[in-house]
Amino acid sequence: MKILNKALLLAMMLPLTGCGTLMTLDQPEVYSGVQEDVSRLTFSKTAPAGDVGEAFGTILLYPFIIIDVPLSFVGDTLMLPVKGIQKLSQD
Repeated sequence: MKILNKALLLAMMLPLTGCGTLMTLDQPEVYSGVQEDVSRLTFSKTAPAGDVGEAFGTILLYPFIIIDVPLSFVGDTLMLPVKGIQKLSQD
């Protein structure tokens, strides 16, 4: 039963991985997925004082965001040629 629970947890976490890279595919900056993850991790420091609900939701996602940072790094590294073409076509 414990193996089934771990497999279910892993299956639920897999769609969340690499999310920073997928969210920033249209941005020409390199490593924009990692930048997105880091900005989400530092959200509670930069949030307006009255925005408690969104800050609380972000804190609940911290473990998933921390897991996502190295995966976004790999995804962003694989996307470097695409980002270079995007940057050249923008200039």
